[in-house]
Amino acid sequence: MEVPAPLLNGSITYLVLTLLTCFAGIGMGVTGKMSRENSSYVGRFSPNNPLIFTLLAFMTGLCLWMFWACCWLHQWHILVVPTYGAE
Repeated sequence: MEVPAPLLNGSITYLVLTLLTCFAGIGMGVTGKMSRENSSYVGRFSPNNPLIFTLLAFMTGLCLWMFWACCWLHQWHILVVPTYGAE
């Protein structure tokens, strides 16, 4: 049984976008764009912490992909088919 092409294409798209945001978070942390000096809230769980940003970007991508995949799969084979009355 093979994976349907639209599901595979959408999954690859979500994977690429999620990896781009994760690498953007790592890149901003390395270049200093996200540093404690630039933050208005300084703390261990600062929103400008690159590791927190990367983790949240990954979790967001995963949750959005799961939501999209469930919506797509629910519409793939419809279980309830409308019946039309004789007119």
